Amino acid sequence: MLRDGRGLAALALSWLVLIGAVPLARLLAEGVLAPGAVLADPAVWRAAWRSLAVAAGAAGFAAALGAALAWALLLRGPVPARRTLVFCAVLPVLVPPQVMALGWIQAAGPSSPLLLALDLAPPLGTTNPVYSPLGMMLLLGVQGTPLVFLTLAATLRRIPGEAVMAARGLGAIPETVLRRVVWPLLAPALAAGAGLAYVAALGNFGVGALIGIPARFIVLTVLIWQTLSTGGAGALAEAAAIALLLAAMAAPALALQGWA
Repeated sequence: MLRDGRGLAALALSWLVLIGAVPLARLLAEGVLAPGAVLADPAVWRAAWRSLAVAAGAAGFAAALGAALAWALLLRGPVPARRTLVFCAVLPVLVPPQVMALGWIQAAGPSSPLLLALDLAPPLGTTNPVYSPLGMMLLLGVQGTPLVFLTLAATLRRIPGEAVMAARGLGAIPETVLRRVVWPLLAPALAAGAGLAYVAALGNFGVGALIGIPARFIVLTVLIWQTLSTGGAGALAEAAAIALLLAAMAAPALALQGWA
Protein backbone atom coordinates (compact mmCIF):
# COMPACT_ATOMS: atom_id res chain seq x y z
CA MET A 1 0.00 0.00 0.00
CA LEU A 2 1.35 3.40 -0.97
CA ARG A 3 1.91 5.60 2.10
CA ASP A 4 3.33 8.67 0.39
CA GLY A 5 3.85 10.18 -3.03
CA ARG A 6 7.13 8.40 -3.67
CA GLY A 7 5.49 5.10 -4.46
CA LEU A 8 3.05 6.79 -6.82
CA ALA A 9 5.91 8.65 -8.50
CA ALA A 10 7.83 5.40 -8.93
CA LEU A 11 4.77 3.78 -10.47
CA ALA A 12 4.30 6.69 -12.87
CA LEU A 13 7.99 6.60 -13.81
CA SER A 14 7.80 2.86 -14.46
CA TRP A 15 4.80 3.38 -16.71
CA LEU A 16 6.59 6.11 -18.66
CA VAL A 17 9.62 3.86 -19.10
CA LEU A 18 7.38 1.05 -20.31
CA ILE A 19 5.46 3.07 -22.89
CA GLY A 20 8.24 5.47 -23.92
CA ALA A 21 11.78 4.44 -23.16
CA VAL A 22 11.42 0.77 -24.07
CA PRO A 23 10.08 1.36 -27.61
CA LEU A 24 12.64 4.12 -28.14
CA ALA A 25 15.46 1.85 -26.95
CA ARG A 26 14.31 -0.86 -29.34
CA LEU A 27 14.23 1.64 -32.20
CA LEU A 28 17.76 2.79 -31.37
CA ALA A 29 18.94 -0.80 -31.15
CA GLU A 30 17.43 -1.56 -34.54
CA GLY A 31 19.16 1.45 -36.05
CA VAL A 32 22.55 0.80 -34.45
CA LEU A 33 22.65 -2.91 -35.21
CA ALA A 34 21.71 -2.65 -38.87
CA PRO A 35 23.19 0.55 -40.35
CA GLY A 36 25.63 -0.96 -42.84
CA ALA A 37 23.42 -1.66 -45.84
CA VAL A 38 21.41 1.50 -45.28
CA LEU A 39 24.40 3.83 -45.07
CA ALA A 40 25.88 2.19 -48.16
CA ASP A 41 22.77 3.05 -50.18
CA PRO A 42 23.38 6.08 -52.45
CA ALA A 43 19.68 6.99 -52.22
CA VAL A 44 20.04 7.57 -48.47
CA TRP A 45 22.95 9.97 -48.87
CA ARG A 46 21.25 11.71 -51.77
CA ALA A 47 18.20 12.28 -49.57
CA ALA A 48 20.46 13.39 -46.71
CA TRP A 49 22.18 16.05 -48.82
CA ARG A 50 18.81 17.23 -50.09
CA SER A 51 17.46 17.43 -46.54
CA LEU A 52 20.52 19.39 -45.46
CA ALA A 53 20.22 21.84 -48.36
CA VAL A 54 16.49 22.41 -47.86
CA ALA A 55 16.79 22.80 -44.08
CA ALA A 56 19.74 25.18 -44.36
CA GLY A 57 17.98 27.27 -46.99
CA ALA A 58 14.79 27.36 -44.94
CA ALA A 59 16.73 28.38 -41.82
CA GLY A 60 18.46 31.19 -43.69
CA PHE A 61 15.16 32.46 -45.09
CA ALA A 62 13.49 32.21 -41.67
CA ALA A 63 16.37 34.08 -40.02
CA ALA A 64 16.22 36.91 -42.55
CA LEU A 65 12.43 37.25 -42.45
CA GLY A 66 12.23 36.81 -38.67
CA ALA A 67 14.89 39.47 -38.10
CA ALA A 68 13.13 41.84 -40.50
CA LEU A 69 9.81 41.36 -38.70
CA ALA A 70 11.45 41.90 -35.31
CA TRP A 71 13.00 45.13 -36.55
CA ALA A 72 9.78 46.37 -38.16
CA LEU A 73 7.41 45.45 -35.33
CA LEU A 74 9.52 45.66 -32.18
CA LEU A 75 12.47 47.99 -32.78
CA ARG A 76 11.11 50.87 -34.83
CA GLY A 77 9.12 52.47 -32.06
CA PRO A 78 5.32 52.73 -31.91
CA VAL A 79 3.57 50.68 -34.61
CA PRO A 80 -0.19 50.90 -35.23
CA ALA A 81 -2.05 47.67 -34.45
CA ARG A 82 1.16 46.07 -33.22
CA ARG A 83 -0.54 43.21 -31.39
CA THR A 84 -2.52 42.25 -34.46
CA LEU A 85 0.59 42.36 -36.63
CA VAL A 86 2.56 40.28 -34.12
CA PHE A 87 -0.23 37.69 -34.14
CA CYS A 88 -0.07 37.60 -37.94
CA ALA A 89 3.71 37.17 -37.73
CA VAL A 90 3.40 34.05 -35.58
CA LEU A 91 0.37 32.66 -37.40
CA PRO A 92 2.35 30.37 -39.78
CA VAL A 93 3.52 28.22 -36.87
CA LEU A 94 -0.12 27.57 -35.96
CA VAL A 95 -1.03 26.31 -39.44
CA PRO A 96 -0.29 22.62 -40.17
CA PRO A 97 2.46 22.29 -42.81
CA GLN A 98 0.21 20.20 -45.05
CA VAL A 99 -2.46 22.91 -45.06
CA MET A 100 0.09 25.61 -45.85
CA ALA A 101 1.59 23.51 -48.64
CA LEU A 102 -1.82 22.89 -50.20
CA GLY A 103 -2.61 26.60 -49.96
CA TRP A 104 0.59 27.60 -51.75
CA ILE A 105 0.08 24.92 -54.39
CA GLN A 106 -3.34 26.36 -55.17
CA ALA A 107 -2.13 29.97 -54.98
CA ALA A 108 0.73 29.41 -57.45
CA GLY A 109 -1.06 27.07 -59.86
CA PRO A 110 -2.70 27.81 -63.22
CA SER A 111 -6.15 28.05 -61.58
CA SER A 112 -5.10 30.58 -58.92
CA PRO A 113 -7.79 33.31 -58.73
CA LEU A 114 -5.20 35.90 -57.71
CA LEU A 115 -2.76 35.09 -60.51
CA LEU A 116 -5.60 34.89 -63.03
CA ALA A 117 -6.83 38.33 -61.95
CA LEU A 118 -3.30 39.72 -62.38
CA ASP A 119 -2.82 37.84 -65.66
CA LEU A 120 0.23 36.12 -64.14
CA ALA A 121 -1.06 32.55 -63.97
CA PRO A 122 1.24 29.95 -65.53
CA PRO A 123 -0.13 28.24 -68.66
CA LEU A 124 -2.17 25.09 -68.22
CA GLY A 125 -0.03 21.99 -68.27
CA THR A 126 3.11 23.66 -66.95
CA THR A 127 4.77 22.56 -63.73
CA ASN A 128 3.64 24.39 -60.62
CA PRO A 129 6.66 26.45 -59.44
CA VAL A 130 6.00 25.35 -55.86
CA TYR A 131 6.98 21.80 -56.86
CA SER A 132 10.71 22.48 -56.56
CA PRO A 133 13.52 22.54 -53.97
CA LEU A 134 13.19 26.32 -53.82
CA GLY A 135 9.48 25.97 -53.16
CA MET A 136 10.22 23.62 -50.26
CA MET A 137 12.77 26.06 -48.84
CA LEU A 138 10.36 28.99 -49.02
CA LEU A 139 7.47 27.08 -47.46
CA LEU A 140 9.59 25.70 -44.64
CA GLY A 141 11.21 29.10 -44.20
CA VAL A 142 7.81 30.74 -43.75
CA GLN A 143 6.87 27.97 -41.32
CA GLY A 144 10.06 28.59 -39.31
CA THR A 145 9.92 32.40 -39.31
CA PRO A 146 7.79 32.61 -36.12
CA LEU A 147 10.42 30.55 -34.27
CA VAL A 148 13.05 33.16 -35.09
CA PHE A 149 10.72 36.08 -34.41
CA LEU A 150 9.58 34.76 -31.02
CA THR A 151 13.16 34.00 -29.97
CA LEU A 152 14.22 37.55 -30.82
CA ALA A 153 11.14 39.00 -29.09
CA ALA A 154 11.90 37.09 -25.89
CA THR A 155 15.51 38.31 -25.94
CA LEU A 156 14.46 41.91 -26.54
CA ARG A 157 12.49 41.86 -23.30
CA ARG A 158 15.66 40.92 -21.40
CA ILE A 159 17.91 43.62 -22.87
CA PRO A 160 18.63 46.13 -20.09
CA GLY A 161 17.16 49.49 -20.85
CA GLU A 162 20.12 51.14 -19.11
CA ALA A 163 22.44 50.10 -21.94
CA VAL A 164 20.25 51.76 -24.54
CA MET A 165 19.74 54.87 -22.40
CA ALA A 166 23.48 55.15 -21.75
CA ALA A 167 24.22 55.00 -25.47
CA ARG A 168 21.58 57.62 -26.19
CA GLY A 169 22.97 59.75 -23.36
CA LEU A 170 26.39 59.68 -25.04
CA GLY A 171 24.85 61.15 -28.18
CA ALA A 172 24.37 58.00 -30.24
CA ILE A 173 21.60 58.20 -32.82
CA PRO A 174 18.95 55.41 -32.86
CA GLU A 175 20.56 53.66 -35.84
CA THR A 176 23.90 53.54 -34.02
CA VAL A 177 22.25 52.23 -30.85
CA LEU A 178 20.59 49.50 -32.89
CA ARG A 179 23.81 48.54 -34.66
CA ARG A 180 26.25 48.83 -31.75
CA VAL A 181 24.13 47.88 -28.72
CA VAL A 182 20.98 45.98 -29.63
CA TRP A 183 21.97 43.73 -32.51
CA PRO A 184 25.13 42.35 -30.82
CA LEU A 185 22.92 41.29 -27.91
CA LEU A 186 20.41 39.75 -30.32
CA ALA A 187 22.95 37.79 -32.37
CA PRO A 188 22.91 34.68 -30.12
CA ALA A 189 19.10 34.70 -30.15
CA LEU A 190 19.11 34.96 -33.94
CA ALA A 191 21.45 31.96 -34.13
CA ALA A 192 19.24 30.00 -31.72
CA GLY A 193 16.10 30.84 -33.68
CA ALA A 194 17.74 29.85 -36.95
CA GLY A 195 18.81 26.58 -35.35
CA LEU A 196 15.23 25.87 -34.31
CA ALA A 197 14.01 26.65 -37.83
CA TYR A 198 16.66 24.31 -39.25
CA VAL A 199 15.63 21.43 -36.99
CA ALA A 200 11.94 22.03 -37.71
CA ALA A 201 12.58 22.00 -41.46
CA LEU A 202 14.80 18.94 -41.22
CA GLY A 203 12.13 16.90 -39.47
CA ASN A 204 9.15 18.15 -41.48
CA PHE A 205 7.28 15.44 -43.36
CA GLY A 206 4.18 17.19 -44.70
CA VAL A 207 5.94 19.65 -46.99
CA GLY A 208 8.47 17.02 -48.04
CA ALA A 209 5.67 14.67 -49.06
CA LEU A 210 3.30 17.14 -50.76
CA ILE A 211 6.02 19.13 -52.52
CA GLY A 212 9.02 16.81 -52.71
CA ILE A 213 7.33 13.69 -54.08
CA PRO A 214 5.73 15.44 -57.12
CA ALA A 215 9.04 17.26 -57.68
CA ARG A 216 10.95 13.95 -57.37
CA PHE A 217 13.06 15.56 -54.67
CA ILE A 218 13.01 12.98 -51.88
CA VAL A 219 14.24 14.03 -48.43
CA LEU A 220 15.01 11.83 -45.43
CA THR A 221 11.62 12.11 -43.73
CA VAL A 222 9.88 10.95 -46.89
CA LEU A 223 12.47 8.20 -47.36
CA ILE A 224 11.70 6.91 -43.85
CA TRP A 225 8.00 6.76 -44.71
CA GLN A 226 8.70 5.03 -48.01
CA THR A 227 10.94 2.50 -46.26
CA LEU A 228 8.29 1.68 -43.66
CA SER A 229 5.53 1.49 -46.27
CA THR A 230 7.34 -1.36 -48.05
CA GLY A 231 6.61 -3.58 -45.04
CA GLY A 232 9.66 -5.77 -45.55
CA ALA A 233 11.31 -7.81 -42.83
CA GLY A 234 14.08 -5.27 -42.33
CA ALA A 235 11.98 -2.15 -42.89
CA LEU A 236 11.98 -1.11 -39.23
CA ALA A 237 15.74 -1.48 -38.90
CA GLU A 238 16.36 0.47 -42.11
CA ALA A 239 13.97 3.25 -41.08
CA ALA A 240 15.58 3.43 -37.63
CA ALA A 241 19.04 3.76 -39.17
CA ILE A 242 17.82 6.60 -41.40
CA ALA A 243 16.20 8.24 -38.36
CA LEU A 244 19.51 8.09 -36.50
CA LEU A 245 21.19 9.79 -39.47
CA LEU A 246 18.51 12.47 -39.35
CA ALA A 247 19.12 12.95 -35.62
CA ALA A 248 22.86 13.26 -36.22
CA MET A 249 22.20 16.00 -38.77
CA ALA A 250 20.03 17.87 -36.26
CA ALA A 251 22.50 17.57 -33.36
CA PRO A 252 24.82 20.48 -34.36
CA ALA A 253 21.87 22.88 -34.56
CA LEU A 254 20.61 21.78 -31.16
CA ALA A 255 24.10 22.25 -29.73
CA LEU A 256 24.25 25.73 -31.27
CA GLN A 257 20.91 26.58 -29.72
CA GLY A 258 22.12 25.44 -26.31
CA TRP A 259 25.30 27.52 -26.65
CA ALA A 260 23.37 30.59 -27.79
